[in-house]
Amino acid sequence: MSLVSVSDVTALAIGSGLSGAPSAASLSSEVSTPSTTVDPDPVTETRIPPNLLSKFARERLLDLVVGNYRTWSNSIIDVLSVCGGLDDYLCPEYKCPNPVIRGASAKAWLQNNRHVFSYLRLQCSDDEREHLGDLTLASELWEFLRNRHDPRAQVLLLRDLLKTEFDTSLPLVPQLHKCITLCRQVITMGNLSVDSLAQVMVFHMMRNSSPDLQRHIADALSRATTSAPYTIADVVQSLMFWVGLGGTEYFESTKCVTRCLSACSSLGMLSEEMSLL
Repeated sequence: MSLVSVSDVTALAIGSGLSGAPSAASLSSEVSTPSTTVDPDPVTETRIPPNLLSKFARERLLDLVVGNYRTWSNSIIDVLSVCGGLDDYLCPEYKCPNPVIRGASAKAWLQNNRHVFSYLRLQCSDDEREHLGDLTLASELWEFLRNRHDPRAQVLLLRDLLKTEFDTSLPLVPQLHKCITLCRQVITMGNLSVDSLAQVMVFHMMRNSSPDLQRHIADALSRATTSAPYTIADVVQSLMFWVGLGGTEYFESTKCVTRCLSACSSLGMLSEEMSLL
């Protein structure tokens, strides 16, 4: 059986004298491809420009022991926010468009998410990347890193204070202002506990030695929760464990912490549990 074209149908209608027969134009419109829905808010692929895409210097890469999350996260946001709103992909509320209704936008969204995700990983140290797991969304990775580092925020601020010193080649007043700002941030975050002070002193005393022990304590502290805190008592137990492995370096570190705890105890600052250690 042969197919009948639009022109054939029109010709037959005219030839047979049928009244009210559809015109060629109306028939053409009926068999044409239906119009597609216009995306009201299309997502386009966006890339970080090469001059901003380079890997941070080693000392600026995110690292739990270095304790640079605050400055690192600010640098990340600074870059993404000037690149067509790529910082939106750090927010869990910014969802991928429905791929059935908005196919092109969904594809662009997934590409942008992968780009931001890779950029976050790029700016992490090798040790930090070992803890990232099987995450796939940039917002999930951002939240994971924030939770991993934020519990140590007050400790890190205190350590920043201990590292502060005047640089005579630079204006002194701005440096003092920075120190005062750090002090205000520490107090704003809540009451300064003995644990916080002792923990930062442990990191400070080991700043030039025991990198493995520093990393062990930093990882344990990052996993601490309100119901299962990581206290200075736990730090002492970690030190005792390392002493059991042998090595003068760890023995000296333990003696330093013991002196610190003894000084706090003499001032009545330690709890009974910590004093027994």
